[in-house]
Amino acid sequence: MDEKNDETIVFTPEEILYIEKVDNKTFVYTDDNEIQVEMSLYSIELFLDDESYFRCSKSMIINVNKVEMLKSMPSNRIDATLVSGEHIIISRTYASDFRKLLKGEMA
Repeated sequence: MDEKNDETIVFTPEEILYIEKVDNKTFVYTDDNEIQVEMSLYSIELFLDDESYFRCSKSMIINVNKVEMLKSMPSNRIDATLVSGEHIIISRTYASDFRKLLKGEMA
């Protein structure tokens, strides 16, 4: 939920495509909205304690259930195409854990 211009936007965690931290502001992206929220990525990560949500870089969390296609990239990175058509890069720091998650090796 977010209040914007005296308007409250309600969304469920399942609607989230990805969450991004930009210039010390946190944004949640859904199919229909870009919503600024007053939580840190770390707090959101704890709140969404679920394998459906994966920290894919220092500044981003993706909803794994919204990934439509994956493509390996140089330097051990992964290009994840979301159902919205957006491309999210999974950094090499997180790529190994992402591959383990896909193989069911992470608890």
